[in-house]
Amino acid sequence: MKQQKLKFFMVSVIFFLWSQFCAAQNIKPKEGNGSSGGGHVVEVGGRLELVDLVTSATCDWLSGEAMMAKNPHISQLLLKIEKLDWYLALELKREIAYLSWCMTGKLYSISAIDRDSFVQQLINGVQQVAFRYGDSAYIDQFKFLQLTSKSQTYLVFHETLHSYLPMDLEMRKFKLMSLVSTLRKVDDGQITSREALHLSLSKNEMNFPLTANKLEPYKKSIEFLLSNLISQSKIFLQSMDPEKLIDSRLIKVQNFVAPWDKAILKSPNNVLINIIKETLLTNNLQNAKRILTEQNYQVLNPATIGLSIFDELSLEVQSLVLNSSFMLKAFQQGMDYFNSMEVTTENHRILASQSLQSLSDFCQNESPLYLTSLLSTGACPLPNEILGVANLIITLANRGEIKLIKEQFFKNQEFISALKMSKVFEQLTFTTPAISREKELGFDILKQLQKNMVDKLNVYITERINVETATIIKDFFDGL
Repeated sequence: MKQQKLKFFMVSVIFFLWSQFCAAQNIKPKEGNGSSGGGHVVEVGGRLELVDLVTSATCDWLSGEAMMAKNPHISQLLLKIEKLDWYLALELKREIAYLSWCMTGKLYSISAIDRDSFVQQLINGVQQVAFRYGDSAYIDQFKFLQLTSKSQTYLVFHETLHSYLPMDLEMRKFKLMSLVSTLRKVDDGQITSREALHLSLSKNEMNFPLTANKLEPYKKSIEFLLSNLISQSKIFLQSMDPEKLIDSRLIKVQNFVAPWDKAILKSPNNVLINIIKETLLTNNLQNAKRILTEQNYQVLNPATIGLSIFDELSLEVQSLVLNSSFMLKAFQQGMDYFNSMEVTTENHRILASQSLQSLSDFCQNESPLYLTSLLSTGACPLPNEILGVANLIITLANRGEIKLIKEQFFKNQEFISALKMSKVFEQLTFTTPAISREKELGFDILKQLQKNMVDKLNVYITERINVETATIIKDFFDGL
């Protein structure tokens, strides 16, 4: 979730601690059968027992959600933070949930002071109760249970706040403890304004945007987009117009959110698509009917999304998809997708400068729409719109509707033109790059991409239908 995942110097520390652990055990394990590092036993009360069963050096793992459920004060503090900065509270809740929490035995001590600090820090009597490594926090559960509910809460926030301080930060431990102290002051009512909270967080160099003021008009949309799938689905299914859950102006504030949230705000419809997919896959017919027959959509098409995962759906949900009023639009969208590219002089030059192999890198990275719409090189998946058309053909083929396939697809000049990408080649003809050689290279690359795309579509369909029908469809694609 964060670029800073605290793997800093901890690998070497862990090796050191492990060597100390092996040397300092009060009980002497006897080697069992196996190589070094294998099973060990220890003598307990005159009997041999497996070390795994008598040591406290094991993990009882808790999810972040379970950790919050065990201590209601965590949620209470989050509510107090939310009153001052809702975006910060949402982020901290997500990070606690994201982390894994290991309840274990006694931990080795690591220095609790900064070597570069000019502030005298508490040393005497300090005991190690927790240890953060990567995406996990390790907690001495015996010491943890002796803490008050509030102290347990502050410890959870202490381990969570590691995510927001760079490892090379001066006086890092001092600033981390200051952040925890800040949250305690919020809890105790000593900090009561957003400005006072932000001053403390910024002076302690917390690496998180304090931009709630700018995000305020979009709060409802952002909270929806950044919540977990269960919460999102509940809100989504309650809405008659789910697309309206997302403010169309979100793109304006994407630079005011955390880097890891920027991609979500940049492509918010991906969240809606994921909700639709997950809902259809759960085979809850009531919810599937809600999406396919009751809700209103202007941009997204739930039938297209359903067709893109058609093989994974139950027969009942497949039937709902095929009988949906969105099917006609899904078919048209599938054909339109082939011709949705815009070939500008700038994009044409990018085409001419790429190899087929390098174009596959665009699958996972930001790129001009016209390149991602091809998605025809090796590692690239076919997009939803094209998969929708493919799965519609597969469904009809498996029903023996060959005549309908021929009429709706093979004799459909619009569909044939779309497969040939006629409009795209026409656009390319009228672009005028500065260098004519670029134009020739662009044509060659585009022709190969178009062929690869049709070949991939051909294979995707014919692999999923009977041999006789597959031959008819293969002949059609080969004849393009």
